[in-house]
Amino acid sequence: MSSALLGVQLADMFVHNTGTSSSESKSDFDHIIKTVIQRTTPKSHRQMSERLAFSDRISEETALRFAEHEDIAVADPMLRQSPVLSDEALIRIAREKDEYYRAAIAGRMKLSHVVTEELVTFGCDPTLETVSRNEGALWNH
Repeated sequence: MSSALLGVQLADMFVHNTGTSSSESKSDFDHIIKTVIQRTTPKSHRQMSERLAFSDRISEETALRFAEHEDIAVADPMLRQSPVLSDEALIRIAREKDEYYRAAIAGRMKLSHVVTEELVTFGCDPTLETVSRNEGALWNH
């Protein structure tokens, strides 16, 4: 079995496991994912990111491995959908990465007022357009 297929299957197993999700299991999964990422291609990283993006069972550390990935195709699903990414992490990514990453963050279902403010401050037209159309974006009054 290839490392890429193994990584995708591990992501599926972790997300669909109906048992309890302890901090120990999240830590173990993070260690495994870190190893798998080092041995696989961005194509398989994108597949893992797509499968894990909606999960609240993964650690923020695991989510960040994908959200900060150098390939926006890998980062995008996690940036748009992950419920475990904190406002602080999203703000840091918005400041440190390029417009593609900011536009992905702007497309989240919900944006806190601090993340919205950060995107408006640092974003260019694509990000600003996405934020302005985002009904889940909270604004400072």
